Amino acid sequence: MKRMAQEGARVAVNARVDDQRLRAVVDDMGGFPAPADIASPAAVRRMVAEVEAALGPIEVLVCNAARMTMKPFLEQDEKQWWEQVDINLTGHMDVVAAVVPGMRRLGRGRIVLFSSLWGPIGWENASGYAASKSALISFGRSLARELAPERIYVSIVAPGIIDTPQLQVDADDAGVSLEEMHRIYAKNIPAGRIGTPDDVARAVVFLSTETARAFAGQTIHPNGGEIRGSM
Repeated sequence: MKRMAQEGARVAVNARVDDQRLRAVVDDMGGFPAPADIASPAAVRRMVAEVEAALGPIEVLVCNAARMTMKPFLEQDEKQWWEQVDINLTGHMDVVAAVVPGMRRLGRGRIVLFSSLWGPIGWENASGYAASKSALISFGRSLARELAPERIYVSIVAPGIIDTPQLQVDADDAGVSLEEMHRIYAKNIPAGRIGTPDDVARAVVFLSTETARAFAGQTIHPNGGEIRGSM
């Protein structure tokens, strides 16, 4: 989102709660706070209404909320498993449903949905996360076919291994240090390094512009070459 703000966009930033972390991000980029638990359809509708009242119809929607808990499938708490689906898939669907009417009034729009490398390829101990992220790709492809005739273009970004705090969850699951987790992941990436948030941000900015108008339903994989085909 910071990259979007640097490119001149007025950015509304969502987080589950309105806390100091959200305010720090908003203050850093001069954005607008938009707290809401996207697992709640009512909260989503309220959030979108508040953003539109403050900033006008939403022209670009970037759906990158995520929830992941790692355990073997038969050991995963059922509530935790479905919570990942409620946020990663259903929550994204609810946000899209709330935003599209405003895009239709504008006669244009861009929607970028965040999947993950683990969506198309799967991952041990992450069945709920991987299943929800895989389903998000199918949702995005279907939505793109519906909305492209209205100049509302939907794309999917499926990042590979990115240097974020989420890697600590992976390290804890593997029983290794964070530094060792970095080395393990980098070993399997042809580029020889894990990705950075800016690698992903640049892809999102591109997909949000008129330059990317030929992209509808495609999945972009910023992953350093770990997978090299459309999935």
